Amino acid sequence: MTERLRTTKTIAFDLSQEEKEIYDGVTEYVRYHFNQAKQNNNHNVTFAVMILQRRLSSSLAAIICR
Repeated sequence: MTERLRTTKTIAFDLSQEEKEIYDGVTEYVRYHFNQAKQNNNHNVTFAVMILQRRLSSSLAAIICR
């Protein structure tokens, strides 16, 4: 099996005010529930809220349309 090298690149971009409010709201929600789950040693929930933020943050346009 050939091993592929994976590279990442961070790209800066500006959010609209509405997008920033959504992102900040999701971040606050995730931070709260992540910390609650961590205190309770609930690893499944900590993982789930991290995935939730990634999915929501990568699809702001879909959230705004709802």
